[in-house]
Amino acid sequence: MAGDSEVLEYFLSCQICSSTFTDPVSLECNHSFCKMCLCAFWDQDDNRRCPVCERSASSDMPQVNLTLKGLADVFAGRIQENGNAETKQEVLCRVHMVKPTWFCISEDKLVCEGCESITAHAGHKLKLLQEIVEDLKQTITLDLIPLKKQAQESKDVEDTYVHMEKHLTTQRARVEKKIKEEFEQLHQFLREEEEARLTAVREEAERKMMIIERELKIIRGQIHAQTKAICRVEVDLKQDNASFYQDYSRTKARVQCKLQDPYVFSGAMLDVAEHLGNLKFNVGKKIVETMDYYPVILDPNTADGWLSVSEDMTTVTEIRTKQDVPDNPERFTKYIYVLGSEGYDSGEHCWEVQVGDRDRWSLGVANESIERKEETFLEPKFGFWTIWMDEFKCTVGGIHIELEKRPERIRIQLDYGKGLLSFYDADDMTHIHTYKPTFTEKIYPFFSTETDESTTGIQISPFKMSLIATP
Repeated sequence: MAGDSEVLEYFLSCQICSSTFTDPVSLECNHSFCKMCLCAFWDQDDNRRCPVCERSASSDMPQVNLTLKGLADVFAGRIQENGNAETKQEVLCRVHMVKPTWFCISEDKLVCEGCESITAHAGHKLKLLQEIVEDLKQTITLDLIPLKKQAQESKDVEDTYVHMEKHLTTQRARVEKKIKEEFEQLHQFLREEEEARLTAVREEAERKMMIIERELKIIRGQIHAQTKAICRVEVDLKQDNASFYQDYSRTKARVQCKLQDPYVFSGAMLDVAEHLGNLKFNVGKKIVETMDYYPVILDPNTADGWLSVSEDMTTVTEIRTKQDVPDNPERFTKYIYVLGSEGYDSGEHCWEVQVGDRDRWSLGVANESIERKEETFLEPKFGFWTIWMDEFKCTVGGIHIELEKRPERIRIQLDYGKGLLSFYDADDMTHIHTYKPTFTEKIYPFFSTETDESTTGIQISPFKMSLIATP
């Protein structure tokens, strides 16, 4: 029995890797090998010869010998004899057909009680299979911990993406609706402006047309009188001498009758330049001057779920019910913070914030790389340059400063290049504090507001704009 198994094992083993065949292929010389083993051997042998007899083989890789594969899979326990692949089989000693209970460390091989006693393993280092398996299971269990952790992290990321996908769909619908509304307002403004300008053209044309018609009536009456006088004088000139002399005084009076000298008054034409000159610029200027400009726009994608950003993204308010927003990387989740949408890495910038009678708020700038998910502090060493108001107490970089009165509107002035960040009471320009940092990365306007008795949020103040043409 043992001899037959050893013979079968020999014929079902690859002579390159010495293991039971995996996807065996047979050459014309009838030697067989694992397909992967033969590929690896041929990769190092440009002549494509048999690894055993060195006979030249076909240039093409032969097909897998399915008969040999089936025998090898059954022998190795990879397949049941009834043909069901991938079915787990009971591992048995190939020699004695019993479950192995020992492991030969010297040969890295499972052995049974019978194998242990035979001379083949005499002097070999043996260990109980149960002890080996317990150690291996413990190792696998420890290795499984980081894998499970990573799997959970992957699931969390998947959940976040699903949430982001849903939120993105909502955002898209809301933004598209808002864009249509805003452009409809612009279209309505342009339609009204167009009608007003067309009305102005019509009214001016009608007014000047009436003047021209009035003048035409006057000049035509004058022409009629002049023509009539000329005709009569010409008739008098054809009279005989006695009659002409007798009517001379009357004829002379007709000739010397003076009417108003004819003229064409200026300004009778349509003022085309007034109506068409710089038309687009003038309409655009009117649009700009009737609208507010906000130097900072809040980024709702950074706002903590307890903060509500207004539709025009200029006001932020703390709310009592947390919003269902995705945990995207940009969003604050530990503190009720929100950033401006545009970062600065150069230049001078200024904005004002209406804080009103709110008791607790914080304003300033923050590095792009600040911590958004874990604990942090509003201090420069953590990437924040802010002032924090708690009722009448003002804190700057962890230090309390005294204010004569509680400001209701804060002006923030930033000179990135010079490293200056100043805060003022915008109502009387009383200086509150100036930071003098050396900025090393892009910074963003920073806002925070906490619960108090007020129902209004903090709002970015608008600036009035105008268009000025420069050469």
